[in-house]
Amino acid sequence: SEDQTVFEPGMTVSVQPAIYLPGLYGARIEDVVVCTDIGARRLNQSPRLLTVTDR
Repeated sequence: SEDQTVFEPGMTVSVQPAIYLPGLYGARIEDVVVCTDIGARRLNQSPRLLTVTDR
């Protein structure tokens, strides 16, 4: 069943969209978001740049 929780100001969640190619690569963005009276606000300010490195 799906979560039916209604977000209220002050509630904080972790949002972690990801993509994985089994045996090859994976990438995930991890954000901490707080619900405010006027919407969501991302708490972490890390860059969202994709960094590719050789193995």
